[in-house]
Amino acid sequence: SVYSIAARSGIPKNRIMTMRWVLTWKVVPGETQKKAKARLVVRGFQDPDLQTLRTEAPTLARHSRHLICQISSSMNWDLENGDVKTAFLQGEKDEGAREVYVEPTKDVSDILGIRSDQVMKLEGSVYGLTVAPRRWHFRVFKDLTSRGWRQHQLDPCLYMKYHDDKLIAICGVYVDDFIMAFSSCAHGKKTRQELKTIYIWGSWDVHTFKLCGVQYTQHSDYSVHLKQKEYI
Repeated sequence: SVYSIAARSGIPKNRIMTMRWVLTWKVVPGETQKKAKARLVVRGFQDPDLQTLRTEAPTLARHSRHLICQISSSMNWDLENGDVKTAFLQGEKDEGAREVYVEPTKDVSDILGIRSDQVMKLEGSVYGLTVAPRRWHFRVFKDLTSRGWRQHQLDPCLYMKYHDDKLIAICGVYVDDFIMAFSSCAHGKKTRQELKTIYIWGSWDVHTFKLCGVQYTQHSDYSVHLKQKEYI
């Protein structure tokens, strides 16, 4: 849903970006073998509107992450972490108005059946596009605030959910990683389940996870231990 096929004729060359594959080996916790990962990205530095686009996007502050840990510990809430799968592809679908295009690689053309006289027209955010993080940030803002979450005044990536002026959930967003804690009351459980249905999640961990190079471990007494041994 992030692209459509368009005729190449009449499209200025400077509005057609190229793409490439980024190949990496991913270390999977608990497994001895590494996992091969391939991601198709656009060369965003070729964007014809690069000089006029707003590309800044906030990320969750460290003290906000610590605040979530403190609240989960003080309130006896489970500390959780969710990783949104291919988050940028789930961002806002408003690139179509910009009229920007991508030259597919040969293997992509073969797989998608794109002819030599055709190109891919971007309809939504893709990896490599400089505006993708900002588009994703606004998608999250709309999704959460429309469901009753309040954006914190001091950190635009920190959200809180209340019921009858009582805090029932807190959530921090670091790009595609969510760190969260929910009340065990009925409203807290409903909020948790609702959040799980908004996006396609790659993983959702409770009590033990890694975020921003930090290993989080929540113990049975709800205290939270942070370490950076692997990062160091």
